[in-house]
Amino acid sequence: MLTLLLGLAQGAACADDTLAELEATMADVLEANSNIDDVAFERSSKLMDAAVTCLDEVPPPSTVARLHHTMALRAFVDGRTRAAKRSLSALRQVDDRWTSPFPDGHPFTVLWANAGADGPTQPIGSIAPKAWLVDGEETLDVPTASNALLQVRQADGTIQLTRYLFDPSTIPDLGQNRVVDPLEVPWVLSMRVLGTGRAVGQGQTVDGSGALADQQASTFAPAGALALRLTPTARYGVEASLSVLPDDDVIASASAPLGVEGQVLGLLGTQVAQGSRSLFVRGRAGLMTDTVRAWPRAGSGVAPSAWRVWGPSLGAEVGLLSERAQLDLALDGALAGLSPWRGDLRAGGTALLTESLGLRVEGLGRLAGQPLLDGDEPAGRVSERELRLSGGVDLVF
Repeated sequence: MLTLLLGLAQGAACADDTLAELEATMADVLEANSNIDDVAFERSSKLMDAAVTCLDEVPPPSTVARLHHTMALRAFVDGRTRAAKRSLSALRQVDDRWTSPFPDGHPFTVLWANAGADGPTQPIGSIAPKAWLVDGEETLDVPTASNALLQVRQADGTIQLTRYLFDPSTIPDLGQNRVVDPLEVPWVLSMRVLGTGRAVGQGQTVDGSGALADQQASTFAPAGALALRLTPTARYGVEASLSVLPDDDVIASASAPLGVEGQVLGLLGTQVAQGSRSLFVRGRAGLMTDTVRAWPRAGSGVAPSAWRVWGPSLGAEVGLLSERAQLDLALDGALAGLSPWRGDLRAGGTALLTESLGLRVEGLGRLAGQPLLDGDEPAGRVSERELRLSGGVDLVF
């Protein structure tokens, strides 16, 4: 008894080489059975169970076959015929050429001869980004007519759990049975800080003569942006953004004025969950503000004009969201008064590097136009076309 307790105490801690430890304990079980040593058989069986639980790597098929053989023998010795047959069925699936160590006609050999290789399975459920391994192979199904070595592999490749599975009903719940709420979103709050490169083209078309003149120019310019997005559920949310444009006047670039854009939007829509991913579609409505400019005729002595416009913004967005990444596409149309003024098409994506820190990349295409008025009379039109490429950090919670 003292020897048994000491052996169990030593086996309580996992060995450095867990695969070698499992092989050693299985060899001890088989040797104890050959020697008809009941005490050694019981002790080595318990140490083998501990070694299975400690296994922290994916075993080769030869080890999996030996595991099913040894488990079948242990069940047979204990009188658990059904469990022995289930392990032998699992063994046949791994190594159909295996031969029984007992002679023909032996009850164990008969069980092996009657063990089927093919049997029914049932879905086990996804635990992505983790993965289920059954007998060393990644799968989403588990056999129901045979036993199996069940393991859980984490996203980084490490083995989180190893169990010898006698009954699918004993599979631990690691989230595969969770009912996904279609309104649940993994990222409630997103705070983005972006640096931007802009390819900008500005133009002005004037009706008639006067201090203003037709103007066209394009250039590359920098920008920066801050954005806050709050989506407590998939049904509604709010988004606010502020962009700072250090050189917002392309035509009269010597003045290098600062431009500021702002937008506040309410979000309303729906979401369809599929496993660990969700597809969302939302409408976007709110208020925007921007700076519009007009340029005088050269030599007129009149300085370029700039004024701030305010107007409603209306659009839609669609995207794909998971626990680790998001892809999104948004189209916004903005008005200044009752005149169409700006259309933005934005595509972007965020990938989480840690639990809360993500890398954000997005592109934006813009077409904009604003009438020029001389009092109440039309005097022409200013226009803008722009392509922005942005990158930065996205803090998500």
